[in-house]
Amino acid sequence: MADLNKKDERGFVRALIDDFIIPQRVKVLLVIYDIVVVSLAYFFALLVRFDFSIGSIDRDYLAAWAIFLPYNALFSVVAIWYFRLYNCVMKYVGTIEMLRGMAAAGVVGLVHTFLITVFVKRMPITYYVLGTMFWYIMVIWARLMFRFMETMGLRKIQSTTDAKHVMIIGGGDAGNMILRELVTSAYINEKPVCIIDDDKEKWMKYVGDVQVVGGRDEILTNVEKFGIKKIYIAMPSASK
Repeated sequence: MADLNKKDERGFVRALIDDFIIPQRVKVLLVIYDIVVVSLAYFFALLVRFDFSIGSIDRDYLAAWAIFLPYNALFSVVAIWYFRLYNCVMKYVGTIEMLRGMAAAGVVGLVHTFLITVFVKRMPITYYVLGTMFWYIMVIWARLMFRFMETMGLRKIQSTTDAKHVMIIGGGDAGNMILRELVTSAYINEKPVCIIDDDKEKWMKYVGDVQVVGGRDEILTNVEKFGIKKIYIAMPSASK
């Protein structure tokens, strides 16, 4: 009983770390990163406008950029929070988050343009346009890098541990969803090694990093070849 209680306690602590402490730490790091890069985004826009020569930048423009810096950082973080880019699950960052990022960049760009022009100084057109573009690229890049690092870390774990080799029957949307879950999940110790699909156009092609090795007639051959321990069926017409 004592051992079970210890295991339950360890499980609770691990869950607390995985579900709360680590995500909160990531959020703090993202906020710090965002404050830095959104401040630099418009500075880079000035650099590009003046051919990457800091000495050539008009001092009034630099002063305006510096004066507006804290306000830019503040409403940038608010916009990122409003469009839920701090609450997205990093390993699933994709099209939706990129669209939210575009919306956030658009809002920040409009607010920045209006406020700095009215209350500080009118800046060059390229400052507004390039600043907004750099803002978007830098903010989204961080989210994509988190996803890339987590995915690569999981793939390394899968390739170096005794992960079970699994086969996916069906190379369509359902099969792709199963594949992504297997590759990105930190809780599944399984490695997809081959895909079966009856569509000859898909044979010898890849879904992600996994090859479509043939049709259903090749199931038994590839089960033996790859040492398959589990099969996922993601093809409506496939029979067990």
